Amino acid sequence: MNNLNLFIIKSSLILFVFYIGFWLFLRKSSYFKLNRIYLLSGLILSLIIPFLNFQLHESAQTEIFITLDSIDISSNKILNTSQNAIDWFGFFPIFYYSIAVLLTFKFLFQLFSLINLFLHSEKEKQNGFNLILTNKNNANFSFFNYAFVNKKNRNSESYSAIIKHEFVHIVQKHSVDIILAEIVTIVLWFNPFAWLYKKSIKENHEYIADAEVINNSLSVIEYQKILFEQSFGVNFSIANSFNSSLTFKRLNMMKKIKSNKYMKYRVLITLPAILLMIVFVSFSNENNSTIIKNVNPLSVNQDIDLSENLSLIDDTFFIVEKMPEFPGGEFGLRKFIATNIKYPESARDNGIAGKVFIRFAVTKDGSVDNVHVARSVDQLLDEEAIRVVKLLKGWKPGEQKGEKVNVWFIVPINFALK
Repeated sequence: MNNLNLFIIKSSLILFVFYIGFWLFLRKSSYFKLNRIYLLSGLILSLIIPFLNFQLHESAQTEIFITLDSIDISSNKILNTSQNAIDWFGFFPIFYYSIAVLLTFKFLFQLFSLINLFLHSEKEKQNGFNLILTNKNNANFSFFNYAFVNKKNRNSESYSAIIKHEFVHIVQKHSVDIILAEIVTIVLWFNPFAWLYKKSIKENHEYIADAEVINNSLSVIEYQKILFEQSFGVNFSIANSFNSSLTFKRLNMMKKIKSNKYMKYRVLITLPAILLMIVFVSFSNENNSTIIKNVNPLSVNQDIDLSENLSLIDDTFFIVEKMPEFPGGEFGLRKFIATNIKYPESARDNGIAGKVFIRFAVTKDGSVDNVHVARSVDQLLDEEAIRVVKLLKGWKPGEQKGEKVNVWFIVPINFALK
């Protein structure tokens, strides 16, 4: 599992735990500012915690080798790894990056649209922030220190409420939360909880702004009337829109009595789960400078002598933070071996078959060294397996703590008579 996959899994887990905690204990609370702190903490931690790696040291050294699935070779060439095989798993990264790029372009397009609207609108200063007067119908929203308001509302009764609402978003810098939420949804676009999380953040922003306006100026009925009048218009997902999220839930929140003061302490219920999750995703075991992670385990019943010749290469690791990679990944490695190997004619004529395990080291310079048999079947099959493995070139070296290192591998090659 590469670093990106590990980051995505850890980040998704963190976001999931925070969202479930919010949904179970905080979503009905009227302590909106506390909810904002909680939701924002989840966003930030989902981007930071996956990069942390606290190591637990153990005195005993465990000998573990990276082992591929066996490559089956028949006397009539290849059984289940063919030259024309499709690497379906290879399409997943392409698909993931394609969607992420599309969402990035969507984000940039909205940003460009905001800039374009800013450049073609009237501008003035009001109460220390920038007021942008537009010709867009009901275009009332804020983005960082800019409040966009439709000119037609300038002389209306709703103008004061709109300005006060957007002023709350600007003063409390709600745009920071939204930008972070956009980044998280781009990275974790496949995770439904990322989208639900962003929706919850935006809804909570509106609750905060609504509460400030109602508490300081208008009645609930007057304010709801203005919201209905402004319920249709231009919305930008990267901005705080006055007329967004106009749902019964938002309307009910305006009329909600202040939650019991003890309700705010519900957030403490989520802390044990959050702490356990952080420990789970941040700690890894380390055995004498050998980090055990991302292992495709070798069967303990294979009778392979793992201790033989381990000293032939100094400082050779079993598992490292960043494993060596053959061009094309595991599929490329399997395909290369399957394409270049030849079933020895003498072995085929004499009915010799079996699974040969070849052990080798990928060195710091990306070459293959110390190729030898970990478990033998027959000299003919052993020699052919060694010959092909020695042809493997162009590896991307493994890395441990930022330095290139030697790493052991085992490849099982199964010779089978048709």
